[in-house]
Amino acid sequence: MKYSSLLILIFLKSIPLFGQGLLLSDGTNNIGFTGTDGSGFSATPSAGQLNSNEWKITGMSDGNTTFGGEYITGDYTRGTSSGGVGTGGVYIFDVGGGNKALGVQPGGSDFTPGFFHLQTTNNAGATIQEIEIAYDLHIYNDQGRANSLVFAHSADDASYTQVTALDYISEEAADAIPAWQTTNRSTTLTALQIANSSNYYFSWGGSDVSGAGSRDEFAISNISITVHLDEVTAPRFITNFPIARNITTDNFDLVVQLDEPGTAYYVVLPTGAPTPSNEQVKTGNDASGASAGISGSMSVPTANTDASSNVPGLVDGLTYDVYVIAEDDEGSPNLQASPTMIQVEASIESIAITEFINNPFGSEPTAEWIEIFNFGETSVDLNGWTLSDEGVDNITIANSSLIIPANSFLILANNKALFETEWLGGTLNAQVIDIPNFSLGNTSDQIILSNNTGTAVWSVAYNDDDTEGIATYLDYSESMDTRSYGSMALPGIVRNGNDNLGATLGYEGNNFTTDNKAYSSTQGDTGSPLDGDYIISLPVTLISWEGYFISSFTHLQWQTGSELNNEGFYIEASRDGVEFYDLDFVIGQGTKSSTSKYSYQDHTFEQSRYYRLRQVDFDGTKTWSEVIYIKNKDLYSQQLYPNPIAQQVYYSQAFQNEPLRFSIHTSQTKTFEGLVDWPEAKQRLLALQPGIYYISINNQIQKVIKK
Repeated sequence: MKYSSLLILIFLKSIPLFGQGLLLSDGTNNIGFTGTDGSGFSATPSAGQLNSNEWKITGMSDGNTTFGGEYITGDYTRGTSSGGVGTGGVYIFDVGGGNKALGVQPGGSDFTPGFFHLQTTNNAGATIQEIEIAYDLHIYNDQGRANSLVFAHSADDASYTQVTALDYISEEAADAIPAWQTTNRSTTLTALQIANSSNYYFSWGGSDVSGAGSRDEFAISNISITVHLDEVTAPRFITNFPIARNITTDNFDLVVQLDEPGTAYYVVLPTGAPTPSNEQVKTGNDASGASAGISGSMSVPTANTDASSNVPGLVDGLTYDVYVIAEDDEGSPNLQASPTMIQVEASIESIAITEFINNPFGSEPTAEWIEIFNFGETSVDLNGWTLSDEGVDNITIANSSLIIPANSFLILANNKALFETEWLGGTLNAQVIDIPNFSLGNTSDQIILSNNTGTAVWSVAYNDDDTEGIATYLDYSESMDTRSYGSMALPGIVRNGNDNLGATLGYEGNNFTTDNKAYSSTQGDTGSPLDGDYIISLPVTLISWEGYFISSFTHLQWQTGSELNNEGFYIEASRDGVEFYDLDFVIGQGTKSSTSKYSYQDHTFEQSRYYRLRQVDFDGTKTWSEVIYIKNKDLYSQQLYPNPIAQQVYYSQAFQNEPLRFSIHTSQTKTFEGLVDWPEAKQRLLALQPGIYYISINNQIQKVIKK
């Protein structure tokens, strides 16, 4: 019988003292298994044995081993094999071409789960800062189970850190003709601080994932552990950084986050200028070596935390390419190989005050509100923005992130619940924001909307406006070129009788009979550019969701028709279509009535993977997409998926009208053979009784399970 998932490790021909592990020297330590024969583990190993001062195994039916013990019988001495064994235990496998690999055959009580632990000792004479570890993983997929192999590391052999990027899960369906398959795994472990003569531990752990019956064999060979006494890895920007915030007509804030402390350097160049090198950015030069004109640096004292620098000197209306490079704060600093570029347009955020009601029916100021509209092409974060007048009023709109997407609006209400009752029939709406401390004068006042740098983005001043229950709105014909509508001394909106339509600087709405777009607060929205949109529900509607394999990664893409209160999408992945894990997060558009396109590339993809989206609202509401399945067809002859087949089946190379040489076999007989198109072949597959079948399509045979 074959069993569950597995692990494998590293061996070096050395006999350290008890308590010491495999001795690590500065540089690359190459590890192989030539000369080993699977005859066990010993603190004083004989020819062919592994050193138990270096290896500890847990999860075997013959018990757990300890470092320095003697284990030369049973599960630990299964000998050598070329694969296809039926007894659980530790083997030395010949994986092809004379290459020997340390491996395991998992079983019901062997290695399900189980762990191989490698003990190493720093023998480099100084503190180890980083370790690069690489190995070849070999899989003999001859059984109908999917098994996992995970890698982790530890400073104390008790608390281990798993490197999820190295996780591996074998295919559940067995290969029709089993043979060893090989994949290379590697990672760099940083910020280790392993003192000289101290031990450090690595583990490989395996377990069952899905399927039934016996398990596949696993093995590892060609292992290398490269030791660095100085950190050699440059810092990395955290996802979505660097970023430009608080852009105005002459300056912006450059914000970065790094995965370790360091320094960020930048240059600001005209759009389309040649890309400078990393060293040129650091020295403040352009690609020709001349001074960039606008350049600088900033300290990043804490990892995964915003660091910002204000960048002045821009020209209103111009667009710039900003190149940013980072290095760490090691004694010999590590500089990133190439700069990251972001574009910045010197302009004030495109947010307009499109409507307000300053003298509502009922209680004041609780029924007052202001509508703002993003008429630009990018989202704007209102964190730190304020509403003020020329007196003492100065109210902060948001003390945390508050996104207003392009072509979207928000209502800043003195009382959110009251607004939703009077204007939305009691329907909750995420576009209505509670700002309880502001109030507007009935006859005259100013409304100044400022960004978090204190720059006035839009302002209006009104006078002689005392008509109760009538809103004031920005006329449809307004070009958005004017951002300031008067002041306290000279108001831009004057209401002293009938205000004929179009008579003011773009704003309308004082008299219900003359200005028929201005309504009382029980009759709906007024004449803003978003007339009537308050009563429209805009859930996140997914128009498309698809993906495909490209070279060495999968490309995922999806499109929404509209979005309401959308924080974003978690991309979930699975190797068996049952257990999903979070792969990454993509920020949504908040609220938007038009289409949005998204894409993501999964560079951790290996043989095949299931994907789905988990859309999350700002209030925590979650919605899942359908599951899609992507397979690297270059790795396989079989093309049917998913396998096992239940209520659906796909053929990765099928074309609608292409004839296929198609046959169905059981272990006893052939049940069908003929030249058919894919729809007919699919119908025959879905009609099969539960069992195991061998399907031939264009002379390529695949073993499938029908549920």
